[in-house]
Amino acid sequence: MTFKNVKHAIGIAIAVCAGSLSASEPIRLEPPQPNANERLLTHQERFAEPEIITVRENIHVAHGFDMCNMIFVEGPDGLIVMDTGLREEKAALAIAAIREITDKPIVAVFYSHGHGDHVGGSGAFRNEAPNADFYAFENWQRNINHIASAVRPAFTLRAVSQLGLLLPEGMAGTVGSGGGPVLRIGGTLSYVVPTKTVSDGEWLEIAGLRFQAIHTPGDLDDGLSLWFPEFEAILTGDAITESFVHVILATPRHEPGRDAQGYVESLTRIGSFDADVLIGGHGDVVDGRDAVRSLVRSDRRSAQFIIDEVMRRIRQNQTADQVQAELAYPDWFSQGAERGDYYHKLSWIARGVYNQHMGSFTGDAATLSPVSPAVRADRIVAGFDGVDGSVIAIEEAYGAGDFHWAVELSSYVIAVAPDNDRARELKSWSLRSIAYASESANERNYLLTQAQILDGAIPLAFLQSASARRGLPEYYRAADANVFLHTLGARLNVEAARESDIAFKVEVVDRDEAYSVEIDHGVLLTSPYDLQSTDFTIRLEHQELANLSEGLSNWDEQLAKGAISVAGDQAKFAEFAALF
Repeated sequence: MTFKNVKHAIGIAIAVCAGSLSASEPIRLEPPQPNANERLLTHQERFAEPEIITVRENIHVAHGFDMCNMIFVEGPDGLIVMDTGLREEKAALAIAAIREITDKPIVAVFYSHGHGDHVGGSGAFRNEAPNADFYAFENWQRNINHIASAVRPAFTLRAVSQLGLLLPEGMAGTVGSGGGPVLRIGGTLSYVVPTKTVSDGEWLEIAGLRFQAIHTPGDLDDGLSLWFPEFEAILTGDAITESFVHVILATPRHEPGRDAQGYVESLTRIGSFDADVLIGGHGDVVDGRDAVRSLVRSDRRSAQFIIDEVMRRIRQNQTADQVQAELAYPDWFSQGAERGDYYHKLSWIARGVYNQHMGSFTGDAATLSPVSPAVRADRIVAGFDGVDGSVIAIEEAYGAGDFHWAVELSSYVIAVAPDNDRARELKSWSLRSIAYASESANERNYLLTQAQILDGAIPLAFLQSASARRGLPEYYRAADANVFLHTLGARLNVEAARESDIAFKVEVVDRDEAYSVEIDHGVLLTSPYDLQSTDFTIRLEHQELANLSEGLSNWDEQLAKGAISVAGDQAKFAEFAALF
C-alpha cells in the first residue's frame, strides 16, 4: 500500500515484528489521514468543468453540469431534449448555456430511463417550456412504483450513500460519483410525470426531425435510446456510456429492473445502427464510426465475459462469495482504454449477476440453516476471549493494515457490545482507511457515509426519517395508489393489530380509483374488488394517501382538517387509525 493513510500501519507492523513493542505494551494507533486514490482523482477530472459540446452542428451536449449529460437536439422547429439532470438548479444552468447558442423553443423532453439523475431536473424544463411534452418508454410506471414503495427510505439511504450526498467535499469526504462531478444534498429535485409514452421501434416526427425510439433496457427496464438517421447519431442513456467504467450489469443497491443478459442484447442492438455519433447519459461524446464500433464491441465483450464467467463458476458449484472474491478479467483480456472500478467494482457486479441467476442462496448448504447474526457475533467474540480480547485483535489488525478484517471483527464486537467506543472508533478508522485507498468513488462514498453514521455525525434515525420526508412529491403522485396501501401494511403495528378484524374501502377521488382493504388479524390485505361488507369508506386525494402511508401526516389530524372524509363506523376507523 502506498497511500499516506496506511504508512503508520506499516510502521507499527514492522515494529511489532522487530520486537520493539512488547506484547503487553498497548499498540499506539492513529486515525488515517484524509487522502484519495490517484487513479480516481484523475478519472474525476473528466467532469471538472461544465461545458457545452456541439457535434454535427445540431446536437449540443451539456456535459459536467450535473451527474448526467443533458442533450439538446436542434431541429428546424425547436429543440428535443434527452434527460434533465438531477436538480433543477443545475438544469437551469444548462438551459441558460444552450440559450447562448439557440433561442429555439424546447418542444419535447425524453427520459432515457427513470433514475433520479436523469429526471430530477425536469421541473426546470417544465418552467422553460410549459407546453412541451415529456416522453418515457411505455413501462416507466414499474420503476416509479418501486421508488415510491415501502422500501423507499432504505433505497434512498443507499442512493444517498453511494453518491456521497451527505459527505463534505474533498480528501476527507467525497471527490465525486465516478460517473459525474461532486454532488451535494441541496437543490430542488422534481419529476414531471410523462405526458406521452413511446413503444419499441416507434418513429416520431417532432421539431421537424424524424427519429426512432428504441427500447434498450440496461440500467433499468424502461431504458430508451433515440436514433436520428439524419445525423447518424444515437442517444443511448445509460445503456452504454464512454465513462471508462465497467458495464453496470448489477448494482449493490439492488434494482428489480436490471437484467444482465438483456443489457448485452441492448448493446447488440445499439451496435446494429452503426452510428457515426454515440452520446450516452454520462461521460464523453463518442464521435466517429470506428470509435463507436470500438466502444460497443468492447462493452459487449466485457459484459458477456462477466456473465459467462459467472456461469462457468456456477456450473463448478462455486458460492456467491467465491464468485465475488475471485472473478477478474484475465491479464490478456482487453476491456477498453482505462476501464476501472471508478463507479461500481467488478466484484460487486459479479455478485449481482450471480444473484440475478441463482437468488440469495450462496450455494453453501450451511447458509440455509445458519445461526442467527446475534449468536454468530457472540461466538466469534467468545473465540477471541471476549470483548476485550476481540478489541485487541481489532487493534492488531488495524495496526497491520488489515482493515477489511478490522471492519468485520469490529462489527461483531459492536453487535455484542453496542456501546464499546473503542470498537466503534476502530471500525470507523478502518472504513476510512479502505475508502481513502479505493479506486471506486461508490465504495469511497458508501464507506465514508457509514463511518459518519457510526461516529454519530449523521444520525441514522434522523436520516431514515428525512429520506422518507424528502421523497419527491411528484414521484408520489406518479405511483399507483395501491403502492401506498402496501406501504401501510409494512408500517402496521402487527402486535396491536393481531386481534383486529376491519374491512373498509379507500376511494382516491382525484384518480377515480377505489380499493378494498382488510386488516385480518395482523395482516393488511388489499384488493381492487368490492367486499361483501365494509365498516367504513375513506375518501381522499392521491397525494394525501402517499403522505399518510409514509407517516408524514396523521389520520385523525387530517380527518379533523377535512383533508380526508370517513363515512361509516367511526369507532372502527379510530381502531384502524391507531394501528400505525
